[in-house]
Amino acid sequence: EASLLCQHKFYSRQIQALAAPEATPDFQLIDVRPEAAMPPDRSFPLFVKPVKSFFSVGAQRVESRSDLEKIKNRWVRSAAFFHPFEILFNKYTGHFLGTNYLLGEDLLQGIQTTLDGYVCGGQVHVMGVVDSIMFPYTIAFQRFEYPSSVPPPVQDRMAEVARKVMPALGFDNGQFNIEFIYNPEANTVHIVEINPRMSSQFADLFEKVDGTNSYSVLLDLGLGKTPHVKRGEGRCRAAFSCVLRTFRNQMVLKLPSHDELQLLRGEFPDIQIEILATVGRKLSQQMQDTCSYRYGLLNIGGRDKEEILAIFDYCKRQLTFLFEPA
Repeated sequence: EASLLCQHKFYSRQIQALAAPEATPDFQLIDVRPEAAMPPDRSFPLFVKPVKSFFSVGAQRVESRSDLEKIKNRWVRSAAFFHPFEILFNKYTGHFLGTNYLLGEDLLQGIQTTLDGYVCGGQVHVMGVVDSIMFPYTIAFQRFEYPSSVPPPVQDRMAEVARKVMPALGFDNGQFNIEFIYNPEANTVHIVEINPRMSSQFADLFEKVDGTNSYSVLLDLGLGKTPHVKRGEGRCRAAFSCVLRTFRNQMVLKLPSHDELQLLRGEFPDIQIEILATVGRKLSQQMQDTCSYRYGLLNIGGRDKEEILAIFDYCKRQLTFLFEPA
């Protein structure tokens, strides 16, 4: 029940608003059915997302009432995709809200971060806070940077929000992550969304910097043990997860060879390389968001940002990806 409540954007927002109103943006439901009326006094621009989504599918900024009408018409044809989730949600929570809804929210401006943590015996613990760096003028992730550049007192505020919200959701003995927006000018912290799982992409970032991999925490929780998380005992001062991404759909002709990957791992023993594309398939045939196409991930540790980005650029030059327009 707690896991499903975290994932349902509307019901999760309701609980967030009760537990941590200072960190919850104003929100409202938008019915996408043609016969449903538009929100009467909604100001624009705003941000909309399905009440259940994944990979940011359907999440976007809306500039005007006419744009929202177009989005409603498009989404009503896709809402049935999430019907299986609705069946589970009704069975285990007792709540029912059809899939034909979007959530409209105030726009959040600032630095996006993710607080990764776990709850054990009712106590909320923080693994770390990771900065999300976007490609300019998009909501597509370019890389994730750990440790966060957000001031420690602000990170403490995020942790306090987590300590309020996760118990209110009934969440215990599991891992979670909360995406936040920190606005330095307004000095505000707001929740973007809550996921009832660890950020697997960050697992070895924590190991590189702190000495504890998130998967060891997962195993401890699964075995009923109390996790012990190290701080600052890793081999690196910083660690980034860098995304290989394009904004054009393309056919995959060739991917890096085993030898190429082994050579890079020989030069950088701590590097983690994940190939997300398949030869002979379009990038759109893989799991993607609605505006761009990932085809690889590189997790890299180093002394600082300059060294890590230099290693990333070097690796991109050594890895052979061949595409043609789809």
